[in-house]
Amino acid sequence: HSQSNHEMRQSLLFFLLLSVVLQPYIAQCKLLQDTTLDLVEIVWQHEASAIYIGSPSILKVNCSSKDTGVVWLASHDYFGSGFIGMTRNVTIYSSEDTISWSQLAVVPDAYWGNMFSLVANNRDMKDDVIYLLGTSSDVNASISIHRSVDCGRSWDGAVLSQPSFATGPTPVAVYNNTIYRAMEYWASPQIWPTSFQAMMLYAPLDSGDLLDARSWTMTPPLRFDKAWIPANWTQTQPLQAPGYLEGNAVIGPNNEIYNILRFNALPYTNKAIILRLDQNKNALIFQQIIDFPGGNSKFVIRRDPVSGLYLSLVNNVTNTVDLNMRNILFQYSSM
Repeated sequence: HSQSNHEMRQSLLFFLLLSVVLQPYIAQCKLLQDTTLDLVEIVWQHEASAIYIGSPSILKVNCSSKDTGVVWLASHDYFGSGFIGMTRNVTIYSSEDTISWSQLAVVPDAYWGNMFSLVANNRDMKDDVIYLLGTSSDVNASISIHRSVDCGRSWDGAVLSQPSFATGPTPVAVYNNTIYRAMEYWASPQIWPTSFQAMMLYAPLDSGDLLDARSWTMTPPLRFDKAWIPANWTQTQPLQAPGYLEGNAVIGPNNEIYNILRFNALPYTNKAIILRLDQNKNALIFQQIIDFPGGNSKFVIRRDPVSGLYLSLVNNVTNTVDLNMRNILFQYSSM
């Protein structure tokens, strides 16, 4: 017994001495990088805070005050259990070389937004007009739009419609001098995702002021209809909580305007829903359910103006173990 105490004292002394010797090195330890990929980190948030970065958006705009004549802007909001009760804002960062980034502005009462830019109508203005279109919050949210005419340094804003709405940072689409943006009405009792109802906002670019709610037209909300679900699905594996959300405004190859939405179809995966905008009737019309890699998580669809390809970054579900997997990022294209 006395020998054991002696060994314990020796071990304790050894670890005390070791800690003294290594203290300078321990103090210099740093967190490992998040990734080994050749990526540029714009902003980082420690996961221990239970506050997470969401709703990313990035934009290249003409800015005459910069030596290069252009500036890159990035935006995001925050979410998570550690962010409950905090003000919903969007943070803006800027870079002239896409390598070094610095915080530029904070846009108040903004959430789930996506930036886009338009050429100024005023010929004396050399800078693009930048917009941030989304909601005012993540609970009982209005549709909000913000605008910057000084390369993202300052912003003014307006409410386009009162609560309650939801969306994701999905892109706008422009065709025939009209801008389109998909959105969801979040109907009572606001159950995710079955209470979401699809909408489309659109406005003529020559309307004068996109911050004027009167410039915009909104389709009536379209409730998800279980009759759209194929009969063989419900017979084999009934859907757990079918619903759609985070729609994308997309100009089709035939110049039709579509709303392509994330489809929560579990236990089925990799599906999306296409709605078509009938602008004469100001209504969204169900078209079909399609196979879409990663369709049960948020995605964005953009069209490359050079090749004409439709491009999307997705979290494709590749196994049956975790149907909500989001740990592999894919890029897909479509003609």
